[in-house]
Amino acid sequence: MNASLGRILGSGPSNVSVDNFAERLDRVTRSVCSHYNRDKGHDDQTRQRHALVVRGYNPREEMNAAARMLKDPEGLTATDSEWAVGSWWKPHLSLAFWALTIIRSPAKSVRQLNPDDKTELLALKADIDADHKWGDLRALIAGQTEWDAYESKNDPKGQLKILFVKLLSLADILCVTPSGSENDKDYREWKNREAKGIAVDEAANTNRADLYCVWGNTLLPCFLAGDPKQLPPAVLSAGVTDAEGNLFHRHVKDAKISALVFYQASGVPTYLPPSRLAHEGHLSVVELDGIEILT
Repeated sequence: MNASLGRILGSGPSNVSVDNFAERLDRVTRSVCSHYNRDKGHDDQTRQRHALVVRGYNPREEMNAAARMLKDPEGLTATDSEWAVGSWWKPHLSLAFWALTIIRSPAKSVRQLNPDDKTELLALKADIDADHKWGDLRALIAGQTEWDAYESKNDPKGQLKILFVKLLSLADILCVTPSGSENDKDYREWKNREAKGIAVDEAANTNRADLYCVWGNTLLPCFLAGDPKQLPPAVLSAGVTDAEGNLFHRHVKDAKISALVFYQASGVPTYLPPSRLAHEGHLSVVELDGIEILT
C-alpha cells in the first residue's frame, strides 16, 4: 500500500498489536530493500530506500522519555513505572527513538542510520551535524559537556519538539492506536492531511467503533488483516448491571462482531491463504520458494 498509494496509517485493537505491527513493517521494509539492493552498487541511483516507520505513543510520554534518555542514555530502555505509571511507551521506532538516532545517541536501544534509510532522514541528520544551533546538543552526545551545562543554555524539550515535528512529517507509515489517531492532535492532523490509506492488523479482534475511529469519514482505501477464527473483540461491560439489575450494555452480541467479520459478511472481497483454502476445501497445497501454491 505504501509503495502504490503513499503514506499509510497503521493501527490495531491494542498497544501490543500496534507495537507488533510497526515492528513487522519495519523489519519487512528493511529485508525487502536489502534483497533488492543486493547486487547494486552503493552509488546506484536505482537502490530502494527503507520506508520510515514511526510508532506513535502519547506525545507527553514521548517527550519525557526522550529527555530522560538524552540526560542518561542507558537510564530508560522500556516502560519505567517511576516516570510514567501505566505507560505503554517503548523505545523501538518511537519518535524518541528516531530523534535520538539522528543525533547519534549512544543508547543501546537506538540504532545507527543505514545508507539505505530514507533520503530526507539522512539529510536531516546531516543538517544537525552541520548547523551551529545544534552544537551544544552534539557536544552533549559526544560527552564533551555535562547535562547541567547543556540544560543551562538550552531548552532540551524545545529542541526535541523540533525533531519530533520534522520526523513525523517524514513518516511513510505511522502506527498508532485508534484512540491515539483521534485524541492526539499531531497524529490526528497527520491522519487527516497525509495518510493516503489505512491498514489495520488483527482486525478480527478490532471492534467496529475502533475501526471507524481510525478510518473515519475519509473514503481512504482500507486494508484489514486478521483471522476471524481467533478471539473476537473483548466486551468488558458484558453482563455488568446497575443496582437494579439493568444491563449497562444491551448490545453485547453485536459488539462482539469484529470489523473484519462484519465486512466479510457484507460481501467485501476476502483473501484466504492457500493453506486455509486447502484445509476448508480439501485441496492440496505445495510450497515453492516459500510461496504456497494450490494444486
